[in-house]
Amino acid sequence: MVIYVNNVEQNGGRKASGKQQCTTKNFDVFVTCKKQIDPCTYLITFGYYNDNPGLTFTIPHGLDNRFTGGSIIRGESDTVFYPGLYNDAFKIRISCGTTVVWHLKGPFGPKSVNTTAPNQNLCIAPIKPYVNCITPSTSKPGVMEVTFGYEYNDTDTVNIPAGADNVLNNAAWGSPITQFLPGKHDNVFTAEFTGTNMEWHLKDYTNNTYNIKAYNQYAGTCVEAVKPYVKCILKNNDGSTTAFFNYNNFNPTAHTILKGSRNYLVGESLPTSLPENFNTGYNDNIFNATFTGKELKWVLIGPDGVTRYAIANDEYCRVCDASDNISGDRIITNSYPNPAVENLNININTLKTEGQNYIVQVCDMFGKTLVRNQYTSNDNNVQLPLSELKSGMYVVNVFCNDVKETIRVVKQ
Repeated sequence: MVIYVNNVEQNGGRKASGKQQCTTKNFDVFVTCKKQIDPCTYLITFGYYNDNPGLTFTIPHGLDNRFTGGSIIRGESDTVFYPGLYNDAFKIRISCGTTVVWHLKGPFGPKSVNTTAPNQNLCIAPIKPYVNCITPSTSKPGVMEVTFGYEYNDTDTVNIPAGADNVLNNAAWGSPITQFLPGKHDNVFTAEFTGTNMEWHLKDYTNNTYNIKAYNQYAGTCVEAVKPYVKCILKNNDGSTTAFFNYNNFNPTAHTILKGSRNYLVGESLPTSLPENFNTGYNDNIFNATFTGKELKWVLIGPDGVTRYAIANDEYCRVCDASDNISGDRIITNSYPNPAVENLNININTLKTEGQNYIVQVCDMFGKTLVRNQYTSNDNNVQLPLSELKSGMYVVNVFCNDVKETIRVVKQ
């Protein structure tokens, strides 16, 4: 081993003084791999080797730690370099056809490495497609339905456009997915065929080619849908709207659909907690979300691979009433009977009306006020006489402390 004292090479068995620091000059940077993650983007992984035991070097971003060349889509270099070998120190994303150079002035002089370094399989994971199930179509005689899944053991999403490297052969209907997320994903899309077989041909960025065939001799049990629904909406005093959602899982077993690309909200919504575990059957009052725009969309890709939406807005979604039992924070906790003949009973949440008088108003469907009564906070059970009203639909509004809640009642 060569010994350096104050960065000067010492030979001939000379000893270093206790006041002098012994280091080696082995400090280097390199490109671990370059991986294409879509047709116009590369992911570059950098590493470094600091063979100076016990010594950590800090090199801030600037002239001594910078990138030159093409523009970087995302990412920046490390600034702290620990002793040891680090193959996966940090990553950047660059556009195709771009060369970026990482310049680093280390403890023993400048280092540089550029992104033209060739791909290395160390950082590339294959995408492995497979058939989930095949079953005869229930609506199209002679047609077979097949659902596909895939497994991708990596950390970055990649895109493979539809075309020669990503195509369904002999398909009567359907198209392959083009975006591949990390992990194992069942039932990501469905297709149909009428011949003896259909093939999904996929060539990924590792140059692995898969030809996955579905044959009509096999008829397994394919998964069914998980469908989202909007139960009702409530208008809030601040101009926002709260939507309440349900779902129906048509499968005989529960399914997990994680939040993310297969389970998300679209719209200007406040933070909320989406369900991830979907029990079999119809499930009521699963979650609510408050939004400030024109609509809120719950997007759910079920185990059958079909994307479904539940859209809450003023035009398509009905206003919640007491029979929905949507929240213990409501003024109206219950109302009955509905339809009503003589009287409508309304139970009031005294915690919400404590110390406040409230008003109950009955209107016809044209907005004309027919009844308007005021009550004290001690009156938690209201009995509205309806005997003098004609048969039909009526709107009942309850006002308390600038809050309005509405129910609809049918008078027989």
